[in-house]
Amino acid sequence: MELVGILDTICTKRNGHGESWLWMDGEQPVLYVDISDSLEHHDEEELADLRRKLGTLPCYVISADISGRHPGVKIATKFSKLILDRKAGVARDDYTDHLWTLSEIAGGINVKGHSFCDT
Repeated sequence: MELVGILDTICTKRNGHGESWLWMDGEQPVLYVDISDSLEHHDEEELADLRRKLGTLPCYVISADISGRHPGVKIATKFSKLILDRKAGVARDDYTDHLWTLSEIAGGINVKGHSFCDT
């Protein structure tokens, strides 16, 4: 799987945690990253949005939880740009229902009054 190779390159594999990685800042983990091929946690509206934005449903979902000890917006933006620069897709944050493209994240675009990961 191509995404596993990307994550293996930019993250540290979490031993004993299946398809799970850590994105480090020096010695400290700043993102806890998981990959799944399941879309079961997405409702029909979200799936329809994905189809519209991507033309199809994604094969995989990457989730990245930010450690509370680090600046979330900066980290989420950098990580999302790294992934989306290597693999077509979209990102979603916890603050809007918008599916963010690489160009929107990189350009600091506002949607409904918010930029990517903007509280």
